[in-house]
Amino acid sequence: MGTEAFIEGKVKRWARTQGILPLKMSPRSAAGYPDDLFLFRGRACFVEFKAPGKLPRPLQHARIAELREQGFPVEVVDNVQ
Repeated sequence: MGTEAFIEGKVKRWARTQGILPLKMSPRSAAGYPDDLFLFRGRACFVEFKAPGKLPRPLQHARIAELREQGFPVEVVDNVQ
């Protein structure tokens, strides 16, 4: 299981072994956006990491919906599988 940071670290290490570039997002002026952007062969996916069983906050839900409406894939990850 693990904490959010543990899960994020494991997933990012795995991603790098697959040739995926995980970039930490830090939009200071736009709260609620996903934690990371994963880039792979011309594709992008936003990833929001959570501790096991935790759900995105209401603002995060709104940002995720906004990104999906724009056509971006967004995943919420709460485990290393």
